[in-house]
Amino acid sequence: MKRFKHYGLQYFELGSNKPVVYHFENYEDLVLWFKTLEFRQRPINGYEKRVFLLTHDEIVEGTEDFDLFVTENLCHVIEILQQEFLGYDACKVWHFQEYKSYEDAYEVALLLREGNILCYNNTGKL
Repeated sequence: MKRFKHYGLQYFELGSNKPVVYHFENYEDLVLWFKTLEFRQRPINGYEKRVFLLTHDEIVEGTEDFDLFVTENLCHVIEILQQEFLGYDACKVWHFQEYKSYEDAYEVALLLREGNILCYNNTGKL
């Protein structure tokens, strides 16, 4: 299996207007970053629950093909990352965002996919 030469991550923490950009040399380091985040965000006194939006895009000129994942469980994000890397041979840039609610996360997800014919029902919004 061919490994990526580079993994990028743009991380928008809850309440942040600018992403923190990370670069990883290998897949294991990227997954470890998410596992560390999951450990830091385990429910404790005063912890604010969050909803996560994870997207990726392939670094292929002219490609707008990407998936969206919305969850409140970081373990699911880690599972998605572990499954996504199997079989790919292109570089990936991941976008990871935190929101206060599913409503906020889904609103952004809709905006991201607005160019897709499946984004809305046949109501003339496209």
